[in-house]
Amino acid sequence: FIQNQGLLIAVSNENEIQVWNLEFRQLFHSSQWDTNITAFSVIEGTFLMYLGDENGLLSVLKYDLYDGKLQKMPYNVSIHSLAEAAGVPLLDTQPIVGILPQPNTLGTRVLIAYEKGFLVLWDVSEDHAIAVRGYGDLHMKGQVTGAQTHASEDQIDNVDENEEEREICSLCWASRGGSTVAVGYITGDILLWDMTAVSSRQGKQTDVSSNVVKLQLASGSRRLPVIVLHWSAGSAKDTTKGGKLFVYGGDDMGSEEVLTVLSLESSNGLESVRCASRVDLKLDGSFADMILIPDTGVPDKIRTSALFILTNPGQLNFYDGGALFSARKSEEEYAQPEAQKFPVVVPTIDPSITVTDMYSLTGREHPSISLKANCRTSNI
Repeated sequence: FIQNQGLLIAVSNENEIQVWNLEFRQLFHSSQWDTNITAFSVIEGTFLMYLGDENGLLSVLKYDLYDGKLQKMPYNVSIHSLAEAAGVPLLDTQPIVGILPQPNTLGTRVLIAYEKGFLVLWDVSEDHAIAVRGYGDLHMKGQVTGAQTHASEDQIDNVDENEEEREICSLCWASRGGSTVAVGYITGDILLWDMTAVSSRQGKQTDVSSNVVKLQLASGSRRLPVIVLHWSAGSAKDTTKGGKLFVYGGDDMGSEEVLTVLSLESSNGLESVRCASRVDLKLDGSFADMILIPDTGVPDKIRTSALFILTNPGQLNFYDGGALFSARKSEEEYAQPEAQKFPVVVPTIDPSITVTDMYSLTGREHPSISLKANCRTSNI
């Protein structure tokens, strides 16, 4: 979405970039891209957006509100020029699989993730790498205890050399200011990378091992890829030192469908990260999508007020953010927060866009109602 403009930017499977006006339910503009688009991100609060393709090229687009068209800006950076600037040798071209503008930088700094595990925090205004992760840095400080269902003690893991190049499936910022990024891999692992320290290739660094720790949700040798990661600062007073990590994947093959919510705490950087709790939200069907709704009453909208989970064949579940963050532990495990089911099935086969008004009802008049749908539904 382009913030507060009623515009939705969509990328089709045919690499067509579409601009939809939600008020009029019309396609305002479309632009065909020449290569396969593999990553896309709108810079919050602007009309600018980053685009990554199968060849590892990062491009910048701008939507002109007055003429209603997308413009390609005179800026791009290839993986080879970026690697050269970062001092990293690359043997082959890799597609960009993730783009995350760093918070509080107005889009001038962006984290670029490449398929085989190469991570670069890039300064667009100065054309240089702030931090580089992935190659040769996988000597981890340790494994975060408590993430596994039956974790009992700390484990210190070193990554084998043949695991240094591992395919990235998902990523998200895992701190308010963009100092830590959570990355999910095809192996089922989640690595928390510190992006503040200068890369060892660009300057002196006293302890490379403090740059990364591992979250492992299951102990089996065959685990599901981590395909979804989302972060919320939670309800902690000091939002820079903890939050909730929402994970789909990472469990053993054949496990039941769940969305895992990890409560992470840290008192002094990655070295002190620990998993305070784990809650598995059982899904009605196969996972389709999820979204966190920010609390607009909190500065910077860093806290989550609601969670929506879409499962096939079109069941939408609502979780109140307060219930999620205050889940209490019973004798054996953390209590399962109650989901409110959306009364209308959301079409997942028809490619139309469904727009629905939803209201959260609270107070003395409706103490038993958490969610109600105003069934004024429109398809685009």
